[in-house]
Amino acid sequence: AIDTDRSQAAQAGLRVLAVAHRRLPEAVDPQDADAVEQDLTLLGLVLIEDPPRADAADAIARTHAAGMRVLVVTPDAPETAAAIARQVGIDPGPCLTGDAIDAIDDDALTQALRGEALVAHASPTHAVRIVDVLQQRGEVVAWAGSGIHDIPALRAADLGVTRTGRGTEAVRDAADVVIPDDLLGGIVLGALEGRRHRAAVSHQIRTRLTRTTGVALTVIGGVALGLHAVVLPLQILWMHGLGDGMAAILPSLPPRDVAPTPGLADRRPAPQGWVRAWTPIALAGTWIGGSTLGLFLTRLGEASLASTAHAQTIAFTGLVALTMVHQLVSGRFGRSLAAPGEATGRRVLLAVGVGAAAQLAAVYAPPLQALLHTVPLSPTDWRDLGLLCLPLLLSAGLLAIRRAPPRPQQTRASRHAA
Repeated sequence: AIDTDRSQAAQAGLRVLAVAHRRLPEAVDPQDADAVEQDLTLLGLVLIEDPPRADAADAIARTHAAGMRVLVVTPDAPETAAAIARQVGIDPGPCLTGDAIDAIDDDALTQALRGEALVAHASPTHAVRIVDVLQQRGEVVAWAGSGIHDIPALRAADLGVTRTGRGTEAVRDAADVVIPDDLLGGIVLGALEGRRHRAAVSHQIRTRLTRTTGVALTVIGGVALGLHAVVLPLQILWMHGLGDGMAAILPSLPPRDVAPTPGLADRRPAPQGWVRAWTPIALAGTWIGGSTLGLFLTRLGEASLASTAHAQTIAFTGLVALTMVHQLVSGRFGRSLAAPGEATGRRVLLAVGVGAAAQLAAVYAPPLQALLHTVPLSPTDWRDLGLLCLPLLLSAGLLAIRRAPPRPQQTRASRHAA
């Protein structure tokens, strides 16, 4: 009956302590636990309710949405740990115990830890072994805890996180990060902040590599075809300066409550191979370089100075326009054009306006015409430039549709209520 009561209380998420007593004979050493813990008389069970935080379920849901697994490692009994896990939205399946971990090797433990695992009756030694096994598999492990028994795991993990106001100074010294409140929520916010910075840096690198690829293919293609200089060195410097100027106007990071790309908070960033990383750069760079050469060849005509200047001007303007369009639509800034009232949208519109005005001045302002060796372009030239920019706009739109998070499905009841 006592064991049944204990099991029922544990399954309800209560911690259960058994209280017993024994009058020790003088011959028994009080320091010998095995000798002391015999012939005990049970006095009763003490039930302790330690419910999860009110926002724990929401933090677990955000952790899942961010692509992170949650493993529960606790010294509590298996029934108590499983009940608490279910209350916060974790379905770990079969429960491991510390004794079971001692009986299996690392390969078997690796298999047991796939998915969301629950480990009960775990000691600090078990926790450190779990961290080591996960790291050997290539996992990045963050350990959240505020007890003395968490210290070894906090030190062994890639990121140890604890809370202010909980635990001892030794626990805070062992942790890498000490946050004031919700442990899981802090880990999720930190991960999303890192993804924001990673996406912003990746966008800048892709933009610069694509621009460089387009210029290189233009110059190399012109040399291979035996053409006169398709674009002049000073024009290339102007293009790079214009691109860097737009990058300075554009915000380096989106607002903290906006993910850099749709669904970024719901996707776990995975390492990209060379083929996957370079294919978009090669395709966009080839289109930019090929389009620039095409514009030059169609306007070259007779080998006259006027014809050459016209061909160089439209090639130069095409190179600038194509790289500007790619810089805007290849990342998160293209979506901001649809929201010009927001701070990010206003800065994007400002960058577009400054870039367009600068290039128009390069083509039509007499001082810049003399400096850059340009001539005025006709409406037909601008039409052809717009048509060549259209594939970049369409590809960016298709990619945005593909990456957009799925819309929640409405049930019949919710549609009726609406």
